[in-house]
Amino acid sequence: MNRLSKSVRAISVFAFVFLACTAARAGAAPARWIVVSDIDDTIRQTGVVKDIPPANPADAHPKNVAHLLGDPFRKWAAVPGMAARYAQWRAHDHAEFVYLSRGPWFYRWRLAGFLRAGGFPSGRICLNPLFPFAPPRFKDTAIRKLLREQAGGAFVFVGDSGEHDPEIYGRLARDFPCEVRCIFIRNVTPHDSPLRYRLAFAGMPWSLFTRAAQLPATLDRPAKLPARHDQTSLAHRR
Repeated sequence: MNRLSKSVRAISVFAFVFLACTAARAGAAPARWIVVSDIDDTIRQTGVVKDIPPANPADAHPKNVAHLLGDPFRKWAAVPGMAARYAQWRAHDHAEFVYLSRGPWFYRWRLAGFLRAGGFPSGRICLNPLFPFAPPRFKDTAIRKLLREQAGGAFVFVGDSGEHDPEIYGRLARDFPCEVRCIFIRNVTPHDSPLRYRLAFAGMPWSLFTRAAQLPATLDRPAKLPARHDQTSLAHRR
C-alpha cells in the first residue's frame, strides 16, 4: 500500500508540474522547436523482426542475423512520409532536428547521405562513439545533455516501440516537464500491452502512430493533445 501511495503521489506531483508548465507557456512567445528523432524503424525501415514471442530473442531471430550481416551492403529505405512531415515541421515551425541512434559512429556519412537523398531536413547527427560497445544509457545521457544545453527549447521526441524509446522518452519527460512538449512513437510492435504505454507516459502528452500522415502537420498541435491516448485507437487505425 505504501508503494502504491508513493506512486500516486509521484504521478500527482508530475501532473501538477506539467500543468504549471503548460499554463506558463500559454501566454509565452513561441519557443524554439527541437525535434529529437530516432533513426532505425522511426525514419529508416530496417526489416528487423521485433514483435516476436519473448522465448525467441529478437537478436537471435534468423531474419535479424541476416539483416545485421547484410546491412552494410543494403540500400537504406525511408519510412514513407516521414521526410515530408519533418520538412513541414521545418518550414512551418522552423524546427531544428537531432537524429539520434545507438548505431556505430562510422555510419555518420552514410546516414547524412540517406537524410539528404531522402529529403529529410538537415540536423545534428548523434551516434554511438564507443561502437562495438553500447553504453547502457547512451540515448538517455545524450538527450539529457541536449536538454541542458538547449534550455528554453520546446522538445518533441519521435521514436518507435521496437526497443526502449517509450521508457526512455517517458523518463526524460518526467524529469524535464517544462521542456518536453510531446512524444510520438511509431508502433512496430502492435501486440504490446497498453499497460506498457500507460506506465511509460502517465500524465504526459503522447501519441502512437503507424503512418506519417497520423503525425500533426504543425508542432503547435501537440500541446493540445490529451494527456494520454488509448493505445489501440491509433495503433490499428488504417
